[in-house]
Amino acid sequence: FVYFLLKQLSADFLRRNKNLMADCGADGLICILDMRISEPLVISIDTKNATGVNVAEWCPSQEYLLLSASKDPHISLYDIRNPNNFLHKLSGHIDPRLQKCSHIYRPTFVDQGRVVASPGQGSKAVSLYCVETGKAISKGHLGYDPNMVLWSSSGCNNSPSLWVASRSISELIPLRQC
Repeated sequence: FVYFLLKQLSADFLRRNKNLMADCGADGLICILDMRISEPLVISIDTKNATGVNVAEWCPSQEYLLLSASKDPHISLYDIRNPNNFLHKLSGHIDPRLQKCSHIYRPTFVDQGRVVASPGQGSKAVSLYCVETGKAISKGHLGYDPNMVLWSSSGCNNSPSLWVASRSISELIPLRQC
């Protein structure tokens, strides 16, 4: 267990149950850990991803949904009640000429978990996907390559906001003016 925690790349605690953690790393596994028990590994999802998994994040409104991202051109949505198969593969957020990303990017759930927002290498955009269908909803051109998005339910003027950051921008900036 100690070795496992040392090799992790990302971890996210379930919002409704702070004892459950989704953890991922270079081995391509997503592990669901229950921190209340002595052998905490309760579910292991083998993504079969040779580039590892860089991000694992729980859906804020559906506690059995989890997203993961790696350096391949897809975001995976998993229903942990059936961990052997992904629910949806989200595609189109990465420049279509790329087969593998050279940069880590970080997608996130937005709009109470109904939507996934993702940056994508070479796209100079943020893409939005419907969680229910896995289909692309929108792509907003930014003019630069973001590598991280962050959702805040009470951002600018106390209204929901999507924030972005990139390697060339040293701080998070809102996508609309406050």
